[in-house]
Amino acid sequence: MKLKRIFYITAFLSAAISIASCKDPEEQTLPFLEGNLECTSIPKYVSPGDVVEIELSGAINPKNEAINYTLRVNGPDSTYALTAVDNVFSFRYPDTLGNYNYTATAASTNYQSLSLTKVAIVVRGGHNFPGEQEQDRSITGRTSETAESIVDFAGNKYYTFTVGNQTWLRENLYHSEGGNSYENSDLMEDIFGRYYSWEEAQTACPEGWRLPSDADWAGLAQALGCSDAVEGETFSNISGALMAVDAKYHKVEMWEWWPRGELENAGFDAIPVGYTNLGADAWSGFNEYAIFWTSDEANAENGYYRYLYVDSADMKRDSADKQFFGASVRCVKNE
Repeated sequence: MKLKRIFYITAFLSAAISIASCKDPEEQTLPFLEGNLECTSIPKYVSPGDVVEIELSGAINPKNEAINYTLRVNGPDSTYALTAVDNVFSFRYPDTLGNYNYTATAASTNYQSLSLTKVAIVVRGGHNFPGEQEQDRSITGRTSETAESIVDFAGNKYYTFTVGNQTWLRENLYHSEGGNSYENSDLMEDIFGRYYSWEEAQTACPEGWRLPSDADWAGLAQALGCSDAVEGETFSNISGALMAVDAKYHKVEMWEWWPRGELENAGFDAIPVGYTNLGADAWSGFNEYAIFWTSDEANAENGYYRYLYVDSADMKRDSADKQFFGASVRCVKNE
């Protein structure tokens, strides 16, 4: 019995050695190149036609042998294999809006390659205003795209919305004298609007317009048909009237799921661009919240805001820090 067991063990070891020796050399584990693959900065948000130049570096071959750097860009419609000139890759962004995913690779003989990925997003803000060139825009589906009421503040055009005796901006304010743009990219200003602290919001609206009080918001809700709208209270079943219900960001629905409530879209065109912590440069709530400052203060530290949430038919009120909470601003015209 002992000899038989030794025979089985010997046979097993022989088979294992035989299998290992028959492995394809390419399947055997190779060491990785040393160092860290790096590339020059790729802006996250870019405009159609922008040109970016990218240099790859950082990989180290321990034997000091040649390293081959490659860069591919996978766009919404096509994939581009870039060719380097003096180790610099150049790429001009097409007109197609959306995500462009970079894959950079450093390869060398007898070593596993290093790779990294980056993403850039081609965006275009604004609207197709009457009489101007029709172009693809990052946000589509807002009712303001067919509206005729337009105002110009410091060279920035806005559609307006009139109901009852109130005239409001249809879109979020974005002049750069205050507030932050989304992820600190100026290209996002006229797409999402800027995010203002409560203190900045008090003086953000242009001459002849004002930051709405909570009473102004209640008046808007009443004019749209919300019979129970009272200052300081929840406005019931009004989401459908205030949301840009068909809005899409690069062809993806913004209000992905929501209860319409009892009122139909009236053209206020709220989009869910969330909020920011101005002290930490952190953005949250995209595709979930549309949040607007009021001119009312809750106490010495906090100001009131009105908000819509993706799974609620109501518009509610809450408060946040006056200095560090960043929200959207809609202006109402002085009567």
